[in-house]
Amino acid sequence: MADRNHLPDAGRAVAAPAQEPARLPPVCPNPVFVIGSPRSGTTALARALAKHSDLWASGETHVLFHLFRGGYAEGAFDRAIDSPGPRWLRVEDVSREEFLAHLGMGVNALFTSRSEGRRWIDHTPLNTLIADTLAAVFPGASFVHILRDGREVINSMLNFLDSRLDPAVARFVEQESGWATDMRRACAEWREHVDAATGFCDEHTDRATVVRYEELVAAPAETFGRIHRFLGIANEERPARFFSSRRINSSFGERPRLSASQLWETWDDEWRGTFAEVAGATMLACGYWTPSEAGDLADATGPGG
Repeated sequence: MADRNHLPDAGRAVAAPAQEPARLPPVCPNPVFVIGSPRSGTTALARALAKHSDLWASGETHVLFHLFRGGYAEGAFDRAIDSPGPRWLRVEDVSREEFLAHLGMGVNALFTSRSEGRRWIDHTPLNTLIADTLAAVFPGASFVHILRDGREVINSMLNFLDSRLDPAVARFVEQESGWATDMRRACAEWREHVDAATGFCDEHTDRATVVRYEELVAAPAETFGRIHRFLGIANEERPARFFSSRRINSSFGERPRLSASQLWETWDDEWRGTFAEVAGATMLACGYWTPSEAGDLADATGPGG
């Protein structure tokens, strides 16, 4: 019979085999958020940028908006900090900024796991409404606001359902947004997103830039070169070439597009009045209307449109 005293675990504790330290998943230190109104060209810009060798984009996420809208994360931090007693966040002197940045690391690692080491881009328009929170959750992120004339955006919104081949997408947009079937809601949607994006960019000039859709169309090489410089990456030709050769997610297929002024002439007085009432101030602030044009429109439409 074997001597029990010579068995390796007989009568004494045996140390567990040494294990390698857990490897943390990589995260992207400087993701890119393309923000702006729906139908402003957010997808077209993101897909074009993704042709750059350093960048990567996929579908709209939506998950960040549903995770962080309404200040839920900030509210959870504030409630924990304000609770009486030796609460962990307060004992460990955790700031709100630190808390939010650490929350973002898990999501960042997930996105980075798909981007194959490239800098990932999220182009979900809803992110525009939580840009301040996203700036804290992803402290190294950059933001590109794509701005487009509201008349063109609203025309695209109101023609969106006719262009969709997927009935499920059409039903979702019609039920969830309302802007695809209602002029006033379309105007309000554009105004809300543009005002939010403009305010954010004004507050974060070191992390955000504004790109006009019209500039991308008229001078793609120069405009993408400016975006590349802002992002701190080498200038490459493929994004501009891709943007110039594609009509991504267009509401009009191959039909010719009308200019903003041409679209304005096709609208009736009711639509013009609604647009001027709801979106006029934002059009003026963004430079799409001059003060004299705005005054003429107010005279033409009358009080309340």
